[in-house]
Amino acid sequence: MPNKSQHARLFFALWPNEGLVEQISSAVQKPLIDVDARRVPKSNYHITLVFYGSASAEQRLCLENAASKIRGKSFALELNRLGYWPKPKVNWLAPTEIPDALTQLQSKLSASLVSGCDYQAEQRPYRPHLTLTRKSKQKTGETGIDPIQWQVNRFVLVQSITRPEGAEYRVIKEWPLDFRE
Repeated sequence: MPNKSQHARLFFALWPNEGLVEQISSAVQKPLIDVDARRVPKSNYHITLVFYGSASAEQRLCLENAASKIRGKSFALELNRLGYWPKPKVNWLAPTEIPDALTQLQSKLSASLVSGCDYQAEQRPYRPHLTLTRKSKQKTGETGIDPIQWQVNRFVLVQSITRPEGAEYRVIKEWPLDFRE
């Protein structure tokens, strides 16, 4: 249990297993080989569902309670598109098609936090992506890659710890998604 006086930066995410992390790393190595940017450590690969921000111990408990009430089904996610956003200067990996189950999971989680945990929902449309690099000096375009299949069967609560060398992410709790074919 966290100290009541401490705050932590928290977010909910889809978190790949080690095998999938290696698949992603291998698939993006060649397309990003000449990109001058700070690489996101493989141990930090994830797709954010909801970023909450600074949370007290009481707020963390609220987040965990809200998440425990979320019901969703396991789903297949195909990561097949590399791209670049110039304003944050990041290269990313994303699905071309967003599964309804992912949209529903993100929407339910966000609504649950708004109604019970004093969360201010993001106003921009949800764009699921996995950040690969930051502070990119090149403007790379969007391109397809060989599809990477991810069977998503859980979502997690993550703590972001700021360090001089970059952020470190720690999964602090997880919730299963019911299996469906």
